[in-house]
Amino acid sequence: MLKFFQEIFSRKNLLEEALEASWTMLEIDKKMFDASVTSLRRQDTAEVDIDIYMTDRKINQLEQDIRKKVLTHLAVSGPGDLTIGLTLVSLISDVERIGDYTKNIYELAKECPQRLLAGKWEEKLEGMEDTVSAGFGTLLEALRENDEEKAETLISDIAGVKQQCDKFVLLLIQAKDESFKVDEAVPLVLYMRYLKRISGHLQNVTSGIVNPFHRLKYMDERIPLVDDKSN
Repeated sequence: MLKFFQEIFSRKNLLEEALEASWTMLEIDKKMFDASVTSLRRQDTAEVDIDIYMTDRKINQLEQDIRKKVLTHLAVSGPGDLTIGLTLVSLISDVERIGDYTKNIYELAKECPQRLLAGKWEEKLEGMEDTVSAGFGTLLEALRENDEEKAETLISDIAGVKQQCDKFVLLLIQAKDESFKVDEAVPLVLYMRYLKRISGHLQNVTSGIVNPFHRLKYMDERIPLVDDKSN
């Protein structure tokens, strides 16, 4: 898939503009994520230094603009860039969903009277948050530098966050750890589900660098697809 992104920059056109707009969406997503996590986990109020709802609308507007650019380009240039266009349209839907889940984190913060703590899991959860936050920058670098190695590393790191979220959620649902009260466990479950979904969409976008079009968003090579000749 990497060669398709390289082809975009071989000529100035609407697809290049669309790709650059997708980078802007990711940069906005990171700002929203960091602000939302701060509001929920680092302070006792939900105050943030950006307007979460206006910022989310900006992401939605950029997604629409990208779709329009891709459609216009394909209508003029013909099917030659179809795979590139379909890839961009597919991946920006994940970028847009990240904005939705960061908004959910902010809304959770508004419902919590104090900052959300994770007890004995605090250090581990902070590390997971740092991994996701840094992941936005790593993904942007991988896209701009055409770096498959960075993309592969990010996919692996994010997979670890998702697995840890599942582990914590299962423990909380099963109520095996009595150190958490109900009013602590419920928001923690919600937060970790949001964090997992953000991680999943970030991973999906990264898959566009290393996977062919038919394997976008599939990171497990053990999953056979209908046109995998090796299966």
